[in-house]
Amino acid sequence: VYIVTYSGQEYEFSFDPVIGLFGWVNRQSDRLPLEIYIAVICNGVGTMGYIAIMKYFDPVVVSMVMLMEPIIATFIGMAVGEST
Repeated sequence: VYIVTYSGQEYEFSFDPVIGLFGWVNRQSDRLPLEIYIAVICNGVGTMGYIAIMKYFDPVVVSMVMLMEPIIATFIGMAVGEST
């Protein structure tokens, strides 16, 4: 709420799927396949990748990469114009 308030984006405390803070709760049939894909494929492959890479790198290096992932994702989002 803090970031949305100071970024100037329009929002409201409702279940509106566009500007509501709880809009993600609304059930829509097109979201379920995407949710399953993200939950199973992306998280599963990502976790297995981190476990597999531990054969070749120290656990400290792997943990630092895992901790830097959100920061790097933010910079990538900023580079393509999707994040501010």
